[in-house]
Amino acid sequence: MRVLPDWALTPIPLFALMPSRMVPAKTRAFLDFIQPRLNAG
Repeated sequence: MRVLPDWALTPIPLFALMPSRMVPAKTRAFLDFIQPRLNAG
């Protein structure tokens, strides 16, 4: 239930930077989980 239906945050870009191509499985799972939710707006 939205408490303030007429109010929304302004979109901001979000980036995830990894120090190498080898991303731990837990990190990859989190990124795969959160990406569609962030893209949904």
